[in-house]
Amino acid sequence: MTAESMKQIQSELDAINQTVKGINTDFHGFGIKFTEAQEAMKDQSSNIEQLKKSFTDLEIKLAKNGQYSAVPTEKAVFANSEIKRMFDDVIRKGMSVNNGPSGGYLVHPDYISYVMEKVRDIDEIRANATVVSSSSSSVEITTEDGDAGLEWVQETETRNATTPPTFGKLIIPINEAIAKVRITRYMRQDSVFNIESYITNKLVNRIMRGEGKTFVDGTGFAQPEGLWTNSDVTAVASGSASAITIDGLLDLTGEVPWAMDAECGFILNKKTEIGIRKLKDSNGQPLWNPSLIPGMPPTFAGYRLIKAPSAPDIAANAFPVMFGALKDYCIADRQGVELLVDELSESLRSKNLIEYQFDTRIGGSITMPGSFAKLKVATSV
Repeated sequence: MTAESMKQIQSELDAINQTVKGINTDFHGFGIKFTEAQEAMKDQSSNIEQLKKSFTDLEIKLAKNGQYSAVPTEKAVFANSEIKRMFDDVIRKGMSVNNGPSGGYLVHPDYISYVMEKVRDIDEIRANATVVSSSSSSVEITTEDGDAGLEWVQETETRNATTPPTFGKLIIPINEAIAKVRITRYMRQDSVFNIESYITNKLVNRIMRGEGKTFVDGTGFAQPEGLWTNSDVTAVASGSASAITIDGLLDLTGEVPWAMDAECGFILNKKTEIGIRKLKDSNGQPLWNPSLIPGMPPTFAGYRLIKAPSAPDIAANAFPVMFGALKDYCIADRQGVELLVDELSESLRSKNLIEYQFDTRIGGSITMPGSFAKLKVATSV
């Protein structure tokens, strides 16, 4: 290691020290309290000063021992055991980044160039429902309210007119949902990862999860009507005050016509699925039928399971399971998810802010309540 090499190392360390000092004013808003960031900078600056001093001492000792070499070798540089120990101390201690706030916040950018996101499930209701597009503020659907009449007659009897079928109209209003965030221009310019892409993915995912929840428990006022909210859906008791039972689940399937069996499934969350998987027959054998075909969902009593993370958990008087044909739940889309970016308005520019707003307009409602039934955890409805 030559004297020129050592001087170059010192020069690079001086540059690093100046960079670290500059970071001190740019840390605000990145998930670390400002005071903690200042302390971290002080600690790290101290570490770097110690590192510089150690290299300076190393240079002096190398010079005193006459061990500079135009083409240094490990043997030449570390001929003195004291020098080798000091160099090891520099590498192992002076450059550590695992010593609390002073190191943990300043790890190499390779380690902070992504965000560890919490994984969240998305309901499968939209994927199985009837989805229509709308160009107005509501969707109107014609429904059958009454069946046609029928009359048996003898050979010579008069054929009277029978009662015609009657029709009704279901109106599904279109509702709006938004997700809006603001960030500073510095965050967009200086972030170690693509902050705009992150915000887009995060808020679109949030809208999807939000609409999925309303498809379960939406009130129908300024938001879609949920499956569980419709008061015309028949309720069936589980037969237990605190648990679901095989008899209750089978009774549930009996409330929907045979003709719809091929389109029906159990709609529930994962905790309820686990409760069903624990049900056993009189011989102690699970009644659960795992799928043996890749991509095919598991079944229970011959019916598939549809994921609805927002569905209620198993609890007394709760309705943890819905059974039915989701084709008779209608989702009306006025538009997809739209992104609006505002960085020009005076109120935002004066505060160095950029605003991202994502919005969507959708409606939802059961079109045929007779296509569904829900299980109540109780001895009677």
